[in-house]
Parts: sequence; C-alpha cells; structure tokens
Amino acid sequence: VTINDNVRGHYPSIPLLTVGAYQGNAGVVIGSDSDNFTELVWVNPYQHFRIGCTDDILIATGGLWSVNFAMDAEGHFGVGTEDPEWDIHVVGDNPRVLVEAEKSNPELNLRTAGDTFGTQWAVYKDSTSGDLRFYQGSNKLSIQNSTGNVGIGTTNPGTCKLYVNGGASGTGAWGSCSDVRFKDNIAPISDALSKILSLRGVAFDWKTDEHPDKNFDGGTHFGVIAQEIEDVLPEVVREGPDGDKAVAYSEIVPVLIESIKSQQQQIEELRSEVRELQVALSKE
Repeated sequence: VTINDNVRGHYPSIPLLTVGAYQGNAGVVIGSDSDNFTELVWVNPYQHFRIGCTDDILIATGGLWSVNFAMDAEGHFGVGTEDPEWDIHVVGDNPRVLVEAEKSNPELNLRTAGDTFGTQWAVYKDSTSGDLRFYQGSNKLSIQNSTGNVGIGTTNPGTCKLYVNGGASGTGAWGSCSDVRFKDNIAPISDALSKILSLRGVAFDWKTDEHPDKNFDGGTHFGVIAQEIEDVLPEVVREGPDGDKAVAYSEIVPVLIESIKSQQQQIEELRSEVRELQVALSKE
C-alpha cells in the first residue's frame, strides 16, 4: 500500500497515517517528518510510545519523548542515550545493570575468538554461598559474601582477609601495622634465647606431586616445621581454612632480636671476666 498524501493527517504537508489524534487521545501515527525521520507513534494523555528511525533506531516513552533505547548504524546499543559510544552504553542517574538467574548462578562470560570453554573467563555469583567468583578452568579468585574475605586460588579463605593458595611476591610491601597507638599490654619477651635455641631450621622440598591443588613451588626451600614451632612459640602458628598449619615468620623476628641482645650481654659479661683474669695474671 503506497500513501502519497495524508489520511486524516495532523500535518498536511507530511505523508502520514493517523488513527485517532496525534496529540491528545490514544492514536497511532505512521509517517515521516520534515527531517525524514520515519516513526511509529502511539500516544494518549498518560503514556507515549515512539519508534523512530533515521540512520539510528530510537525507542522513546514519556511525555517529553525522552529516548529510552537506541541502536545506531554501527550496532552500538544505548540505554538512556540516543548517542551510544560503546557496544553497550548505559546513561542515567545512578545507572545499574542486573543479571538475575532464575536457576543456578548468574554469570558474565568473557572470551576472545577461538577460546575454549576452559580458557574463557567467567564472573559469577555462587547461588549457594552468595560468594563472588572469578573462574577460568578452575576458581581463580573468590570473595566471600558473609565476610568479604578474599581467596586467591581457593574458594575458602577461612578467617583470613586474604588467603593465597600458592606463592606470592611483589616489588615491595609494607609489613603489618606496628604503631604503638594501637598496642596494649606491651611486655618484654622472656627467655628469648632459650626459645630460639629450641627451634630447628630445615631445608626441604614441597610434596608437589601429592598436593597439586596447593600450587607449591618446586626446588629446595628453607624454613621451619609448624608443629615443632607450635611447641615453643604457639603464638606464631596459624591454622588455615583446611586445617593446614602455617607460621607467621615475621613474628619470629622480635624473638630473634631479643635473643641476640641476650647473647650479646653474655658475650660482654664473658669479655669483662676475661679482662679481669688478664689483669690478675699480669700482677702475679
């Protein structure tokens, strides 16, 4: 059907089909305006719906015809904007994007062309625990919903704010907070030298074949045995989320400091005794 003139048109100079009234009561308008903007409009005093097209497709509702959705000639999709700059562009006052799963986990997948299922990234909320997971073949990072604790290489950081299942390194780092303003019950370390003399340093290899899930480094390492340390300095032994024992090596340093001071005091006392003996011998 070709219409070259108005059928009950609102604007006599514009080819238009109007059912009802264009402004006022409910109506349907099909036509194009003077800017060659082809549109389909449904209106009434309370609701407006408009689909318009030049090079772009615009969908607008509301009394002021504000654009709700737009898709330009390049396939960019805009929400709340008629000029999207990205593949998906959302504009608004405190805009939010919601992915809601009726079953299982709500999930966002990221991949490049040719990626296999195991090499694409997935970001999802675990439907059972509510935790946020970053997944690629296996869980890479997890943020606990209940505590905010973060696990790298594990979904169970336990009571640790950050638990790394494997080695960690960096170009620099600060230690734990040591400001006196936050400390109470400050006391000297007693019997530091005897404690240190009771410890044993060892060389060892990790059982990488028996525990591949732990991501242990290969080669020879130096350290201590947690169960042995626990008998002497239980304060520096921690238990991980799976019951594994770990040692806070940095907390052994103050004990070493006090043991060296104690040993140095013994050395000075011995030196003093030697000098006294040398003086006594020289008088004979």
